Amino acid sequence: MAERSGMFYVGYAVPWDWISENVKRAQDYLLHNTTLGIPAIVQTEGIHGFLIGNATIFNSPIAYGSSWNTDVSGYYACTIIHTALEV
Repeated sequence: MAERSGMFYVGYAVPWDWISENVKRAQDYLLHNTTLGIPAIVQTEGIHGFLIGNATIFNSPIAYGSSWNTDVSGYYACTIIHTALEV
C-alpha cells in the first residue's frame, strides 16, 4: 500500500457507525502513510441493495434482469435509492 490506493467494499450488513469509524481509520492511514496520500473509494451499496442493518436486499441483478421486466428493475432501483438517502 506504500505506492497505491484502492477501494473498500463492505460486503456484510454491519452497523452504520461501525462502517463510518473504521473507514475513517483506514482513510487516515491511506492519507498519511502512503506515498501519494490518495484516499480509497468506499462502497456499501450496490445494485442489489444497501448493505446496512434492516435494509432491503434484492436478488442479484442478473436474476431480475433476465426477466426483462423493466418495471420490477425500476422498483428495485427506487427502493435502493430511498433506503440509501434515509441514512
